[in-house]
Amino acid sequence: MKNYFMKFVNKLTNIGGSLQTPIAILPAAGLLLALGTIFTNPAFVEMIPFAQNQTFANIFGVLLSTGNIIFANLPLIFAAGVAIGLTNNDGVAALSAIVGYLIMNVTIGGTMGITAEMVAESNMYVEILGIPTIQTGVLGGIIIGVLASAVFNKFHDVELPQALSFFAGKRCVPIITAFASLFLGFLMILIWPPIQVGINNLSNFIVNLNPGFSGFMFGFIERLTIPFGMNHVWWPTFWLQAGEYVNKAGQLVVGDQLIFFSQLSDGVPITAGNFMNGLFVLKIFSMPAVALAMYHTANKEQRGKVYGILVSAAITSLVAGVTEPLEFLFIFTAPALFLVYAVVTGLGFAVMNLLGAHLGLSFSGGLLDFLFFNLLTSRTHWWLLIPVGLAFAAINYFLFRFAILKFDLKTPGRTKESEKKTLSSRVYDGNQITNIIQALGGKANIKNVNACYSRLRVDVENAEMVDKDIFAAELEASGVSVLGKNIQIIYGNKAVGIKEAVLAKLRGEEAAAVVEAAPVQAKAGDPEKLLTIVSPATGRLVPLGEVPDEVFASKAMGDGFAVDPQDSIIYAPVSGKVTGIFPTKHAISLLDNAGNEVLLHIGLDTVNLEGEGFRLQVAEGDVVHQNEVLAELDTETIKAKGYSLMTLVIFTNLDKERYQVQLKKDLVKAGEGNLLKL
Repeated sequence: MKNYFMKFVNKLTNIGGSLQTPIAILPAAGLLLALGTIFTNPAFVEMIPFAQNQTFANIFGVLLSTGNIIFANLPLIFAAGVAIGLTNNDGVAALSAIVGYLIMNVTIGGTMGITAEMVAESNMYVEILGIPTIQTGVLGGIIIGVLASAVFNKFHDVELPQALSFFAGKRCVPIITAFASLFLGFLMILIWPPIQVGINNLSNFIVNLNPGFSGFMFGFIERLTIPFGMNHVWWPTFWLQAGEYVNKAGQLVVGDQLIFFSQLSDGVPITAGNFMNGLFVLKIFSMPAVALAMYHTANKEQRGKVYGILVSAAITSLVAGVTEPLEFLFIFTAPALFLVYAVVTGLGFAVMNLLGAHLGLSFSGGLLDFLFFNLLTSRTHWWLLIPVGLAFAAINYFLFRFAILKFDLKTPGRTKESEKKTLSSRVYDGNQITNIIQALGGKANIKNVNACYSRLRVDVENAEMVDKDIFAAELEASGVSVLGKNIQIIYGNKAVGIKEAVLAKLRGEEAAAVVEAAPVQAKAGDPEKLLTIVSPATGRLVPLGEVPDEVFASKAMGDGFAVDPQDSIIYAPVSGKVTGIFPTKHAISLLDNAGNEVLLHIGLDTVNLEGEGFRLQVAEGDVVHQNEVLAELDTETIKAKGYSLMTLVIFTNLDKERYQVQLKKDLVKAGEGNLLKL
């Protein structure tokens, strides 16, 4: 019975993690909606004389419409996104989910005889892409996404007789999903109406509770689910399903978050936000205060070592709203403190709700959400956050300071050096991704790899083969959570990138045996020789801190610079040896003749292209000369798929404490030197 329960929990956890794929589009949609709302607000436009013309109104009217179209079609987006998230980013699964979602709704609408008149008369019905059907909301899209992923995982490598071989493998997945969705449609006709009534009654009950109590329970339980990764299952129920609002178009909108944006678009008073208010208190004020308390209670001789970790985690919470890197520093070392912390978080929700703040967010409740959707729109009682946030920052600071000192909790900087040694008997080399795979028990032990905003989520065959201690000790993780055979490793904003790298490494091992080089101890190069570096492409130089990628901008991988290329050729910025090529061809490691390690990362998030659009002219082990062609890019393909060509030059073994890269030029040609100073 226990095994079945753990499998069920693991499945829910994976589904929760897969929701991050479609949710990632909400910030963009919300930003478009917010800009459109702000700049079409007559009161705001009156303050900007140059904006009082029809062209300006048309442009921002389009932004408002583009934001609305995404929110109007979220069920379809979630269907494709969940399918992608549960199949390691396979596009066939997404296509199958789209097909399945359309077929399910056509089946429901046609069998029940739902008409446009019925849609206009009852909130139980809705029109989706011209199809009259029952209102299943985002949950209907999630169900189809799970179905399509299950079909894909079961049949993507199926073999058929010679006469039917064209339909073998992945090509059979959309076909099987289509028929499965047909039967699901018939099933939904029977089971969904009572489920819908139950969801509506439950959400109405919760929403109509005292706002202080309902907010407290939401915030308290949402934090308690963090150690198990179940928070991604908890909050979508409220953000996407709880509450009802009929918009100006007469459509029923459900879900606290979706209601907020609909009311923002309609220009009516904001009543939503009871399940979002407290997150701003937590992420902008409380978490930085917790980090400060940990720093002040660290041993003086270790404060320098933990300073970077705590500051980085605090900024991640403040700006991006990701709290796990900090929380996993005390969840397991001080579970009682974590329980009290969850209670205080719930009280933050309660206070903000009782004061009637009605704040809203698109992503996670950080500073960006506060700025764009509350402060600039002037539609919420945003000023309430400041006194409440400061009060809860003080409460959390003194609470954590007292508890850490009173009970001698082993938070960062309070562990004796002798206690830091890993119990692992395995030998690890200098390659982080290879080490992660080895620590997970090796390729044969890994069943599935996924990630959310801050966690690498891995299903394994045998959890006892996982070397849990090594992740925090040697592999830069904030913590590890084991839930049955589901391993969750906390990497903060680097989690998604690490997931892609692990998958790429696994694919490379399947294509050909990978022979690991003997471990090489990293050595410092000669920084002065970096002054002779040349631009790898023609374009505009960009300081690393301005690169729209948090990992690179934070200089977590090293200092350097970027160039936004205007052509399709990438040249060697230094002379030296090619020490590594990423399996997806988007990254090349060089070791120059002075011992400086130079990482050339072509494009942002281009790991997702899996090599498409890249034609390399060098191989690992080659000796190259400065200005030699390294790669030719299919710029049209890369741009058409929505990826930036911005190319980064990272000095991975440059001492960031002693040297800082400063650019001397703006526009450069390929091969042009005198670019920077240290």
